[in-house]
Amino acid sequence: MARSDRHIRNSTFAVGFTLALGIFFAWMSGWLEGTEAGLYDVRAKRFQKFSPKPSDKIVHVDIDDATLEAVGAWPWPRTQMADIIDEIARAGAKAIVLDILYTEPQEIQYVRSPDGKTFTPVDHDANLAASFGRAGNVLVPASLSFVSARAQSTATTAAVKTLAAQPETTLDTLMAGLKAQGKFTAEELTEVESIFFTLRREAVLARVEDEMDQEFGGHGHRHATTAATSTVSTSTAATGPAIAATQPTTAATTQPAPSSQPTSPKFMPTPAQAEALQRKLMLRLFPSLDPNVESPQLRLVREGYDRALAERHLDGFTRQAVPGVAVFQPRSEIHPVHTLLGAAASSAYVDYPNFGDGTVRSVPLFMAHKDRWLPQMGLRTACTMLDVNPEDLIVTQDSVIIPAGTMADGTPRAERVIPVRTETHSFTSGRSIEMPLMMDIPWFGPGRWYAMYDPDRPNQKAQHLSMALLYGAAETRSRIQRNSQKVDEAIFFLLSDQTTEGGIKAMGLDMKAAKAHLLSRPPLDDLKARAFIIQTALQKVEATKIVEEFELIKPEERTKEERDQYRELTVNIANLKAAATEAGSLQAQLDQQRSELKSFLTGKAAILGWTAVAAVADQKPTPLHAAAPGVVVHGVIVNAILANDFWQTARPWVNGLLIILFGLITSVAVARLSPVVSLVTAVLLAAGYVLFNCVVLFDYGNWLVELAAPLLAVAGPWAGGTITRLVIETREKARITRRLGSYVDQDLVQYCLESRDETIFTGQERETTVVFTDLEGFTKLSDKLKKAVVPILNDYMGRATVVIKKHKGFVNKFLGDGILFFFNAPRPNVNFVENAMDCLLDLQVMMKEFNVELVRDGHSPLKMRAGMTTAKVIAGDAGSKDHADYTVLGDDVNLSARLESANKFFGTLMLVTDVSMQRAGDRFLFRPVGNIQVSGRSEGVMTYEPLAWIKDATDEEKELARRTDAVYTAFAADKAADCLAAVEAMEKAFGESKLTKTYRKMCEAVLSGEEPALPKQIVLSEK
Repeated sequence: MARSDRHIRNSTFAVGFTLALGIFFAWMSGWLEGTEAGLYDVRAKRFQKFSPKPSDKIVHVDIDDATLEAVGAWPWPRTQMADIIDEIARAGAKAIVLDILYTEPQEIQYVRSPDGKTFTPVDHDANLAASFGRAGNVLVPASLSFVSARAQSTATTAAVKTLAAQPETTLDTLMAGLKAQGKFTAEELTEVESIFFTLRREAVLARVEDEMDQEFGGHGHRHATTAATSTVSTSTAATGPAIAATQPTTAATTQPAPSSQPTSPKFMPTPAQAEALQRKLMLRLFPSLDPNVESPQLRLVREGYDRALAERHLDGFTRQAVPGVAVFQPRSEIHPVHTLLGAAASSAYVDYPNFGDGTVRSVPLFMAHKDRWLPQMGLRTACTMLDVNPEDLIVTQDSVIIPAGTMADGTPRAERVIPVRTETHSFTSGRSIEMPLMMDIPWFGPGRWYAMYDPDRPNQKAQHLSMALLYGAAETRSRIQRNSQKVDEAIFFLLSDQTTEGGIKAMGLDMKAAKAHLLSRPPLDDLKARAFIIQTALQKVEATKIVEEFELIKPEERTKEERDQYRELTVNIANLKAAATEAGSLQAQLDQQRSELKSFLTGKAAILGWTAVAAVADQKPTPLHAAAPGVVVHGVIVNAILANDFWQTARPWVNGLLIILFGLITSVAVARLSPVVSLVTAVLLAAGYVLFNCVVLFDYGNWLVELAAPLLAVAGPWAGGTITRLVIETREKARITRRLGSYVDQDLVQYCLESRDETIFTGQERETTVVFTDLEGFTKLSDKLKKAVVPILNDYMGRATVVIKKHKGFVNKFLGDGILFFFNAPRPNVNFVENAMDCLLDLQVMMKEFNVELVRDGHSPLKMRAGMTTAKVIAGDAGSKDHADYTVLGDDVNLSARLESANKFFGTLMLVTDVSMQRAGDRFLFRPVGNIQVSGRSEGVMTYEPLAWIKDATDEEKELARRTDAVYTAFAADKAADCLAAVEAMEKAFGESKLTKTYRKMCEAVLSGEEPALPKQIVLSEK
């Protein structure tokens, strides 16, 4: 192997593998996360051939545009939602999951009675909570922040502790006390001063929690009064800080040992007890304020009280932490209204991480709630559907296992191993955050979220139910209840002898029947059960002729009591008749609605959430959708667990090994193979890996293996290695060109490097224009200057070479003071004759400039003579095996040398053949010199002298060409006298020259009788 080849190979490999290592470290640093995420989305969207059929146990109950049109703008009275929950429960849903946050209590509404005299309070929260209790399977979510818990400074910790003990402490008093301790920096004290009110709020809320624990019992809460908060917590200590870059985190403090069962409140106070407790708390925390007067401090105590109750309820829905397993510790929590949470069957957190581009690709299955864990909504819903207690899940840092068992209906439950991992997200500030127990969400279905569960019909909704249908059933039920209420009121008025709430005496038509009905009154939903009593009442009215009796009395003669009774009588009779008419149709309608709902919901997980167009805030980008309702993501998580279909991320060492291996293979290929072959190798390697990764690993095997970094480990080394090879080879070619260019024409060197056609060197017939040049007067100058003439010759040769190359000529040889060059070889040139003629004229221009410098230096000017022929010659290498020269061979090559020499005979500077003149085009001014026969040739050749470019020709040059043409025309016609006259006219205009002397001599020989006629050719005996 040549030394240069070894250098190219080693350098190419070194650059390629260095780039591969750079890609490896870029991947390790997380710089390729965005690219990998994009390829992740492509795989999720395009490769679903082996995805299992989605579970049919999930139904999304959508708050869609149709629902808003039917029910009205949000927020609705929660009693309406209670009616909807009742209908879902009645339809047999196994789990009712709310992707709706009820974080603020709804005000009690006062409804005016029909007579307008009284108002009935409607506690919507209590009604909704009652519906939760009736259903017994409602999940009410909480919200946990995906911002890591703040590590407090020692000064803020001390400030919170002081404010918790004495909430009335002023800012000045607090700052004075902290400064007196002398152990806090100025920056820490400034921070405390800037967030004083925030710290006091934290302290008061924590104090309220502690007071309630002491009052009613409960476990100790870990809060700011006792310890700084870490980001990732375990049951004993944080396994690693989440703020891993420039800011060290405070070490996690030892937490109380978690109980084996979920913590439940030991006592929940009644409203009266709650009010008394709030006043007691107010007196303890703010003794200088009146607890009966509304104030910000009282509102803060109420807030702490409500939060504490909600947390006590939420504690009951958590599971104990697993020793040694890290979980994310959120900075803040938003709890549901404690009334609703207390009536729920379960709770879970409902949020999604929002890192990078915001696309939801993974979610942690648990997050910390104090010293316990709160499950993610999808996981908790799946546990309900599989009849498993979250406490029974087996959790490790790498998996969450749902154990095998038997479900409530006797169906076997297979074990489900959910792969989880710890994600690290880096920020531009240099900070990073760790998210343990992250599950990759196995997306499925087409690009329309509403058709995910039936990919065969990508334009139709599947397993999505508009809440408007549930609202319709609830409204039908409400109409039945309103009619039943009216029936009961009518029965009371018509049959009993009591007095109505409005003070009107009832009619007393059948007191026994009235009493029996009122004692065994059917539920308000059952209008059909009132059919008999309705018929009885109407028959009594008809039999007693009570209406006719009233109508016999003229209206103006009726007493007030009679008017009131008649009005109530007609209204109640109308209500009974309407109820009798609608009873069957309303019940049939309700039965049909409920039957339809049962077909949708029986045994299913009903997940309620926003899908309306207006619900922009709850739209999430996913790998399949630019924006999808957040509730859809929960459904995908539930589906994965129920279908036992999970994606698993490959171990980091697998991805790293692939990157290094692909980089090594590509670097070797690009170093040892040609660029084309190495490109094919790289393309095949990359394409093969893409197919294997997407189809086999991802689609079939559910493995998430890095795609971006391994592909870059192929593309980067190939591109870098190929560029390196190109640069080195280019430099090597340039070096060879520079070295050889001093011996042969650089154009030949470059052409050799570029062309693979060897026939150009073995000899080929090629039409070329060949030029010989020589310097007239150089011998005399050389004899005069001796060796000092060499710089002058080199200067001339250098200038001439520049002109020749400018016109695409090939310099073949330097012959003393002469030059042999030609055109159209070795590199083809369509305009080679025209280029050659331009070159000759430019050389004469160059000579004028060169002579100016010679005269300036005290030397005599020189003349350049040239001979040009255009013909087919043999172009190729000539010489021995060890030493050869690329040149042209043939009779016409010798002719060009003879024409150069013939210039001395005619006194011309340049002679070109008629072929060269004709092929040069019409841009040049020529004059004919004659048909001459040079030494060594038996045939003559017509020659011309180029004088100038026509566009630049002077009048004198044009006249010279005209008069020379007259001489030659008469000579060619064998008219000696005319020729002689033309010669004399030419000499008169331009003076005597060697050319005119030649033609004069031949004409006079004919005119004197020495020769019979003018010769056809001018024969030159000298070479």
